[in-house]
Formats: sequence, C-alpha cells, structure tokens
Amino acid sequence: GEGFWVGLHNLTTKETPGGTNIPKAVAGLLNDYGDVFTMPNTLPPNREHEHALVLQDGVAPVSVRPYRYPQHQKDEIEKLVREMLEAGIIQPSVSFF
Repeated sequence: GEGFWVGLHNLTTKETPGGTNIPKAVAGLLNDYGDVFTMPNTLPPNREHEHALVLQDGVAPVSVRPYRYPQHQKDEIEKLVREMLEAGIIQPSVSFF
C-alpha cells in the first residue's frame, strides 16, 4: 500500500494583534497588500475537472504508528479542524483511510 507522511515545522514568526503567529517573510507582504488577502471561509468554486481518489478493492488501510503532537500543535490542529468543520470545508468521516 501507499501512505503519506505529514509533518509540522516551526518557522520564525511574528506575533500579530489577533494572537496568531505569521512568518516574518510573510508579515511584510500582508502589511503591504493586506486588502488582497482574506481568510477563506467557503469552498473554492466548482472546477471543470473534479479529481477523485479511486481505491482498490481489498486493499487494507495503511498502518502508521500513532504519535503525539506537542500540546501547542494539538490545540492549533483542533482549532483548525473545528473551523473547517463549521465552514463546511471538511466533514466528519469514519473511513479507514
């Protein structure tokens, strides 16, 4: 089977008034072009071609050993998931994959 690995990495960040950390390289762009950038709260528009993940029959889920996140990362992950659920970007799943 195939699997994917996702990793989180710390970047040099700048504390913003809203309490979020933004990489310093990005902070200048946001200050200069703040009117262009907004946080998305909806799904992107429908595309001409929708991609699909076709699963093969009889293939078992990838076995990946669970590991813990540091508490500050866990809190952020839970916050992002909650926001995406509320915005309808993602939905609950009971899939083995």
